[in-house]
Amino acid sequence: MDDELDLLVTGQRGVFSTADARSLGYTSRSISRMVGGRQWVRLRRGYYTPATTWAAANGTERHLLTARAVVRPLTGRVALTCSTGVAALGVEMWRPRLSTIDLLRLDDRGSGLEYGVAHHERPADLASCVRLDDDFLVAPPALTVATAMTGYPIEGAVVIADSAQNRGAVTKDELQELVDSWQRRPHTRALRIATTLSDGRAANGGETLGRIVVFWRQAVPRPELQFEIRGPREARSPSPTTPCRSWASLASSTGSGSTSATCGQARIQVRSCGGRRSARTGSSRRAC
Repeated sequence: MDDELDLLVTGQRGVFSTADARSLGYTSRSISRMVGGRQWVRLRRGYYTPATTWAAANGTERHLLTARAVVRPLTGRVALTCSTGVAALGVEMWRPRLSTIDLLRLDDRGSGLEYGVAHHERPADLASCVRLDDDFLVAPPALTVATAMTGYPIEGAVVIADSAQNRGAVTKDELQELVDSWQRRPHTRALRIATTLSDGRAANGGETLGRIVVFWRQAVPRPELQFEIRGPREARSPSPTTPCRSWASLASSTGSGSTSATCGQARIQVRSCGGRRSARTGSSRRAC
């Protein structure tokens, strides 16, 4: 029976129902015994996951397991949105806020919060929704990403926008078009700034945070992402008059020695110290 349950769990992406367990011969008493013995974890009323699956999952994966238990009886009536939708799309989040399951209602039910599930009522084109699997239908990606960004500070919002563009979930033009249509909505200033700062070339959240915290917050010239650095045999080394956008990208490269470049009022210096690299900023009177 355990082997049959393992096959069932694998086929249903880690989540099974009371009806599934009964079909394998489990009774109400044996189900209670499995939950009480911590061999199963109850996700929602009537839905479970094996304790081994739950223990091996991180915070985002546990959130998605719970989301499966929530949407399975609501198939066709809801779509994932906000942070839940972003997580289902595989978009990276900085300090993710996953305390509630966010659902976009596709029926006539109104918005509200109940039992850890936030129901959102927004106009959405069902044809624009993205079907990921039998359980997960995600609201239009641009809407999902934008609404998720509104719940984070600028740094977190840019991480979401960068990752969504990098993974191909949405383009910057699509996101910008939606954000522009929200000009008169309250509490969207940070969203508009984050959309402008977003760059899909950022490979991960750490790269995005470095760009925002080190360069944008400190008013240092923005680096050129994924800048190609050639060896001495391929091209001549950059001269001291090379634009700062190129020099700033050296902060994430490897090598030895010390390099600096000046542009306007900002000066960037990259040096190697015992195999570790550090970047310093300072003022300079010399302009490019």
